[in-house]
Amino acid sequence: MSFNAQQIEQQAAQYLSQGRVEDALKSYKTLLKKDPKSRRLRKTVADLSLKLGNKREAEQYMLAIAETDVKEKQYRMAIPIYRELIKMRPKDHEMHLEIAHCLIESNFETDAVIHLKKAVEMTQRQKPEVAQEIQHRIVTMNPGEMNERRTYAELLEAASWSDKASDAWKDFAALNRKLGKVKEAARSIERALSNREHWETRLEAAQCRFESSEPRKALEHLQKVYKDFPTDPKVLALLATGLQMVGHEAKAKQLWLEAGKRYEDAVKKAAAFAEAQTCGASDAELPDDFATIQRLSNAQQLLLHKRDWSAAASKVEQRFVLKTNLYLEFGRFAAALECIRTAEGMEKRPAIFALLVEALVVNDAVDEAIDLLQGFKNSNSEIMEDVQLRLLGLGLSEEDSEELIDDDLLDDDLEDISDDELESLDDVSSHAEVSETASNTGNNNVEMLLNQASQLHLNGRGQEALDLLNQVLEVDPTHMGALEKMAAWALEQDGLANSTATSTTSDPFAAVSTSAPFSGTDPFAPASVAADPFAASATNAVNDPFASDFVSSSFVDSNVEKEPAVEMIQEVNLHMRPELQHAYKLLLVGFVDQAVQELRRINTLEAIIVLSRLRIAKEEYRGALEDLQDALDTASPTDSAYVLALWEVARIYSLQQRVRNTKRTLDEIVEVNPSFKGNEIALWREALNLLD
Repeated sequence: MSFNAQQIEQQAAQYLSQGRVEDALKSYKTLLKKDPKSRRLRKTVADLSLKLGNKREAEQYMLAIAETDVKEKQYRMAIPIYRELIKMRPKDHEMHLEIAHCLIESNFETDAVIHLKKAVEMTQRQKPEVAQEIQHRIVTMNPGEMNERRTYAELLEAASWSDKASDAWKDFAALNRKLGKVKEAARSIERALSNREHWETRLEAAQCRFESSEPRKALEHLQKVYKDFPTDPKVLALLATGLQMVGHEAKAKQLWLEAGKRYEDAVKKAAAFAEAQTCGASDAELPDDFATIQRLSNAQQLLLHKRDWSAAASKVEQRFVLKTNLYLEFGRFAAALECIRTAEGMEKRPAIFALLVEALVVNDAVDEAIDLLQGFKNSNSEIMEDVQLRLLGLGLSEEDSEELIDDDLLDDDLEDISDDELESLDDVSSHAEVSETASNTGNNNVEMLLNQASQLHLNGRGQEALDLLNQVLEVDPTHMGALEKMAAWALEQDGLANSTATSTTSDPFAAVSTSAPFSGTDPFAPASVAADPFAASATNAVNDPFASDFVSSSFVDSNVEKEPAVEMIQEVNLHMRPELQHAYKLLLVGFVDQAVQELRRINTLEAIIVLSRLRIAKEEYRGALEDLQDALDTASPTDSAYVLALWEVARIYSLQQRVRNTKRTLDEIVEVNPSFKGNEIALWREALNLLD
């Protein structure tokens, strides 16, 4: 008798309608033997087995279905199967891991984290070694969630993995320091010490206690280290700082002098002797070559493209300066050098010259940079002094660097440069001039090309958009709209998302940073977390180290948390509308809670923006986001504050490292107002791409 699958399935359905579940199950099992790969039949057999109370058999069929789905990369189909398995095996952490994997592959990362956390809860007592591995995945998926990082360190500690726990607590402390939470950083670094004793970690603990205005606790750490390392300059410097903070300036002076003698680095050496002066050291107590040390320190910290004289002097120069600075900011040193080299014929202009020198240095082409410095001539004495200092900073002796500079040039003007050379230098600039009598047709063509370029860019056709911008710049090289778009779009096209930049402090909400993007690590910071008192320029210690608001300026971190209230309301840039003035007055005298109530009472879009910025500063991201979204729902895109509110929404998403949401909001900002903070948005997008 031939096998008739259709007839058997009809019979099975009839059994089910009669309530004969067991007979139906036998029929379906017969069908499954003939078609063992049928997902539908497996699921039916599993459901009927469960209905008959055969839980173990049902689990086996369900697992087989889920495993096959995963093997075939049908992750979304596997998710409901795993949900049923979790109900059947509620204490099996592996089921949560499996569904988390499927959710991640299906781009449901938020739901995946929920299951990973449940897996951690199930394993943290009996299997802490498993729990810490799962928690590490959670941290990787949510790098900005500080609580998850703390949990990870605690799990490592519970599993008695002392070395890993110590490293995790140190990492946690470093992040807290960057966020300005210095007391939390101090407690965390001391947890690291409790897991693994190390003298450099103890120095970091002392540094954190100094930053949190607790010099006596810092000195307790230093006393233990000083016994074993009495001549280490870093130990001497920190101990001197502590004594200085508690008023023992005479002892501090001696330690600063000793630290200055033992430091080999000129920058640290100069700073130590400067602190000794602050503590009362006389000229006789300072080394004879102190002035030389200070000069060398200045030379080693000098970056020509950060000097005031290196600002772009024309729109033509801006085209190269803006793009090169962006490349340097993101650590794209080779691209920066390639970009600035295209400014041929302009190398003697200060802005181009300064960037070319620094781009050569960071690309290890120091000899070429020295040759460029040697051949540079300018009548500005400040520029030539900086050139001489830069040569000194690159390793030339004072005598050699002086020989390379013709001092007579400092009194000369540029008359010794030939007319032909001057003409070649200005060639690009002269061609960039747009005649005031240009025809209306030419201007219309420029605007038409710009509109076409913008449309191509929005459609993802980046290279074609750049080609059109080049056509615009051929007609009008000084067109600022085209220049700004060129800089931002060129960065996108060059794929800065693949940058190997190591910086973690880029602020996508600020304009291009003026801080040195490639000055290396803080010269007074150890290899891990800055534990050296020269992390900022050392200055006088405050006499009363125990004042509630005391923070030694020797230890001020640029990221230390500040009272944000007044800054936040001023930042709105709404010209202090009358309805906001009372809230502003309350903030000025420290009545933050009352100001918040006033802002809620006003309940305009502008007031919500101010309120959200206050909440963002307190890391109340969810509440700020809800306020803004509610306000935007009832606001019109034509409202002048609408785009500002969108900007704050993007900030919140970015601070939470929700990349897709941030990019989508930035797209909305561009759609509402294409001219709004174009350069900053381009830089922000590149920062986000580093997280992908």
